[in-house]
Order: sequence, then C-alpha cells, then structure tokens
Amino acid sequence: MIDGQFEKLLDDRSFKCLKKNLLLCELSYFQKPINLDDLLFKLTSYGYRPILAHPERYRYLDFEELRTLNTQGFLFQANLLSFSGYYGKDALGKSLFLLKEGLYSFIGTDAHKPQHLKQLKAVGLIRGDIDGPRVCYCVEPGAVALFKALAEGL
Repeated sequence: MIDGQFEKLLDDRSFKCLKKNLLLCELSYFQKPINLDDLLFKLTSYGYRPILAHPERYRYLDFEELRTLNTQGFLFQANLLSFSGYYGKDALGKSLFLLKEGLYSFIGTDAHKPQHLKQLKAVGLIRGDIDGPRVCYCVEPGAVALFKALAEGL
C-alpha cells in the first residue's frame, strides 16, 4: 500500500518483489497520495518496476491521470471482476478504456471471497471447481478472445 509509511520502506529497500524488480502496489480507495508522483519517480530511479493493482477501481483517477501514471512508470494489473461490472459502471468503463488503450500488462482476480469466484464463473471469465472443500480454477481460454474483441470493438 502506498501510504504514509511507504517512503520509509522504499528508502530501506524493504520490499519483496514478484520477480526481479516487479513490485505490486495498491493505493487508498479514498484519496490519491499527495506525493504519488515523487514516490513513483523514486521507485523507478531505484530500479523498481511498480505494478498498480486494479487502477480502474480508483475513482479519483481519471483517464488522463491513468495515462500519465503509466507513462511515468506504472505498469497496470487489471482485476477480472471489474470487467463483470462487479465494482460498478465507473470501474467497468475504466477497465474497458485501459484495455482498449493497451495499458494493462497483467491480469489478476483479487478474489478474496467465494462470491468473487462465483461472479467470475457466472460471466464466463473463469472455469473450474469453485464449490466444495477444494477450489481449482483457471482463466477461461475464450475470455482472452473476448477481451481482444471488446478492445477492437471500442
């Protein structure tokens, strides 16, 4: 989470990266960090490649700000639930915009509850077993084609 303690962690280099220098980051849902531009500059100058999780869900970021953050160094990770309308029309619209603009580098589910998986399966974005004591699922292969068609049709 890029919050008040983030800069200290950054200066101490106290991060666990996903792979090499890829660092998954989140922002507050309530307001943009005042010094986000400075922190992003510092992150990239230290050699990190920050990935912003579910950028479509931050209501305070408009299309132009999202483009700017991407240009300044953020890679973007889509949340599959956003494409289902689960988080509302604003997140759906932004997710389609980011997809059309080719600004997503990664896709994740951010599925923390069984209801998230049920929603993803109901709209055909994942397949597999999501009920019972064992859960085993994957992205529906046809969903990749769907994303491409959506992007081309926008």
